[in-house]
Amino acid sequence: MKTFLLILIVVLAGVYIWHTYFYISTAPLTVSPDAISELQAYKIKQKFVAEGTSPGLSNPSLQPTLNDDMNLAANDFATTVNNHGSEQDYLNDITNGLTRFNSVYINLSPSDKQQIISSFQELMTIVGLKNSHGVFGQWLDDFDASKVVN
Repeated sequence: MKTFLLILIVVLAGVYIWHTYFYISTAPLTVSPDAISELQAYKIKQKFVAEGTSPGLSNPSLQPTLNDDMNLAANDFATTVNNHGSEQDYLNDITNGLTRFNSVYINLSPSDKQQIISSFQELMTIVGLKNSHGVFGQWLDDFDASKVVN
């Protein structure tokens, strides 16, 4: 009986871990009714500026470009909210949004890149997306400058 319970616990834990970390739902994500207004508020605020514990950008001249790119990502999220998008749709928004930063990627410090990821995590929080499923790590680790078209 103890062996059976142990096996059952291990199996259930495995299913939970798989569902939490690896399963990407194609069903519509349930979002807060306030998501659109929160995304609009997000777009109004200045991002990538030095305040509190945030150091700002290593190259402040990039701030307008990065701010605009994050606002475009917020627009993508708003469109997905309005279309009752799935977790996969939001992950696509993140992937597409990150590609907007490719033209300045080589000019970004590690801290700048982390601020971009933090900004996307803020968008994820607004819509209730809990996991990036490795999209951020892939962007950080697998960036290929030869794929950037100027």
